[in-house]
Amino acid sequence: MYPLTFYAAFLGTMLSTAGVGYLALKGHDSSNPRTISRVVAQDADTLHKFRLAIWAGGTLIAITMFFFIVPRITYSLYVALGCGLIYCDELLLSIVPDRTKREAFIHGLFAYGMRLGMLFTALLFVAGLHGNASYTEGVLATIMASLSAMMALDHKRFIFYKLSFIGLSHVSVLVAAIALR
Repeated sequence: MYPLTFYAAFLGTMLSTAGVGYLALKGHDSSNPRTISRVVAQDADTLHKFRLAIWAGGTLIAITMFFFIVPRITYSLYVALGCGLIYCDELLLSIVPDRTKREAFIHGLFAYGMRLGMLFTALLFVAGLHGNASYTEGVLATIMASLSAMMALDHKRFIFYKLSFIGLSHVSVLVAAIALR
């Protein structure tokens, strides 16, 4: 039996991807493409659900990262820093909604910080794991980098690239946890 810290990421992935994915796709309009944050900031109820999905899912994944993966992986200090960057930016971007120009700028900084943290952590998983897990993380990191570039280039389908990026980031954590069990 594995410690509960191993299973937290699986529950967190389910909550985060299902919750944020549902809210983003529910509010998506292809004729008026917007970011996930802009979609959920439209009304208080949707913003509350977004924050709940982000805080609950992010906290559960951080539990697995800090208490299961970090003690077992090579480069644990850097993985802990990457996870800390992701978690802090994730909490802060959910606090600052993307409504006004100023809020959008601040929110965007936190979103970019979170994205860089996710890419950095995936690359650390490539270096810190061995064998098939390392190769799998390499493929995931490459696809994540490609999706990140597409987010900057193709704003019309930004929301789909972002959801895919978030999903692959979660898969990356799950692959690392499974490889280290």
